[in-house]
Amino acid sequence: MPKIYIVIVVFIIIIAGFAAGCEKLNRTEYIQGSRVGYIIKFAKRGLFWKVYQGEVNMGGVQNNALGGAAPNIWDFSLDNQRRRGENIDSLARTIFSSLGAGQPVIITYYAPFFTWPWRSSGRYLVQKVEPVSIK
Repeated sequence: MPKIYIVIVVFIIIIAGFAAGCEKLNRTEYIQGSRVGYIIKFAKRGLFWKVYQGEVNMGGVQNNALGGAAPNIWDFSLDNQRRRGENIDSLARTIFSSLGAGQPVIITYYAPFFTWPWRSSGRYLVQKVEPVSIK
């Protein structure tokens, strides 16, 4: 009987260590930057956890695997955990208004090593969105 308890304790320790490691990676950011482009898609999606995600067309084209040209699209999400004090509703309103106006935006973002599914659905998490005025 005592062997089963040892196995259970070791299993619990391994699971706890894995969860702690994932949480550490969830808090560690390795990219910070800005991108400019046109919002082409933005929606709140998810079966269990609703998260905002979108796409930005940054202009230009890329080569695809078949040797053709593809638009330069960048995916992003809004951080549901608001780790940096982001106002998700305000960001969503700004993005929706830029989408409707066809106006370019500057997006400031960061990327942690790992994100939980209830935090975001993408790798890049938006911090700030600023419309660019075209003259």
